Amino acid sequence: NPHSTKKKELLSFSLLARWTNWKAMLAGAGDTCYPDWKDFTATELRQHIGLYLLHGLSPSPRVEWKLKPQSSDKTHGNDFVHRSFGPNAERRHKHFKAFFACQDPSIAIPDRDKYPNWKVRPLLTWMSFIFPLVWMLGVAISVDEMTMRFQGKHKDKKRITYKNEGDGFQCDALCDDGYCYAFY
Repeated sequence: NPHSTKKKELLSFSLLARWTNWKAMLAGAGDTCYPDWKDFTATELRQHIGLYLLHGLSPSPRVEWKLKPQSSDKTHGNDFVHRSFGPNAERRHKHFKAFFACQDPSIAIPDRDKYPNWKVRPLLTWMSFIFPLVWMLGVAISVDEMTMRFQGKHKDKKRITYKNEGDGFQCDALCDDGYCYAFY
């Protein structure tokens, strides 16, 4: 498997492009689904992720509307984005949404009961490492449960009727002045 990463590599756009193309190949892109598929380059991925950053700064009802020129959509169109993506940009963006991969698609998915948060485990580990380094606890600290609101379906979601936040994920947290120092 030329797309798999046996040794630990730093996350880069070229690595994301390799994983995205590998995921598309595993799904049959170019043959059975998306017959007009061609591999993504690191530059193309950077453009699509940049499009979502722009969409976060200047939201539209649909991110694809930013791909149109302002002459055809005065409110949501963007000439710079239109020129950068070129022709057939909306179809290419559908390819991106279908196959973008942030992790190696050749990794076997572990048992969900044993590792319920394996997809976000690296992020949680990093947060546990960095939070104590960037905040010095004061005198008045608190330990309580913290709720991360979530409206979708998940087996670990808690039904919470006694809080305004509603349903979501719950954990115990050590906090100071509204800042989470550590969570368990």
